Amino acid sequence: MNWLTTFTDFFGADSWQVLALACVIGFLTFASSFVKLVWRAKDQRISHLKSILEVETLSPEVKFVLVEDFNRSLFLQATGIAGDKYMREKYRELLEKSEGDLTINQLRRASRFLEFEEKVIVANKDRSRRMGYMFDKWYPLILLCGAIAQLLTIIFIDSTEVSLFVQWGLVSISLVMAIFLRRQAVNYEVALMIEEFQSKLQ
Repeated sequence: MNWLTTFTDFFGADSWQVLALACVIGFLTFASSFVKLVWRAKDQRISHLKSILEVETLSPEVKFVLVEDFNRSLFLQATGIAGDKYMREKYRELLEKSEGDLTINQLRRASRFLEFEEKVIVANKDRSRRMGYMFDKWYPLILLCGAIAQLLTIIFIDSTEVSLFVQWGLVSISLVMAIFLRRQAVNYEVALMIEEFQSKLQ
C-alpha cells in the first residue's frame, strides 16, 4: 500500500474525494466526446450517400440500393430504429392506425425486441428472451437491497477513506445497473404491449 500512502501524502487528506470527482468528470467528458463522434460519423455517411446519388451516370440497380441505404440511414438517425423499407412501412402503418395511442418513442424503445412473423409485428418470445426478461425485472431489486445495505454500512460503521471510496463506488454501480436492467424489462413490456395493440387493430 506504499502507493496509497504516497498518493494521500501528496494530495492531502481529501485525496480520495478529489480522485472520485476527477474520475466522474473524466468519464462524462469521454462519453460526451464519444457520442459526438458517433453522430458526426452518421452525418458524414448521409452526406456521402447524398453526394453519390447526385451522380447522373449511376445505373438503376446501383441507384436503387443507394436510395434504400440513404432512406434507411435517415430513418435510423431520425427515429433511432433500424429497418428496411418493408419494416419502415409497417411501423408507419401501425402509428397511423393507433391514432396517437402509440408513439415513435415507444417503438424506438421496443424495436430491439420486435420482429416480423407472417407480415405481423410480434415480440420475441423465445426461451432466452423470456429468461432475460425475468432477470431484468427481478435482479434490480436484489441490487437495490444490496445498495441499501451498503449505505447502512457506510452510515453506521466507521471506515477508512479508502474503504468509503470503494463502498460508494459499489453503491453507485449497483444503482446504475439496477436502473439499466429495469429499463430493459420495461422496454420489453412495451414490445409486448405493441404486439397486443396491433392484434386489436387487425
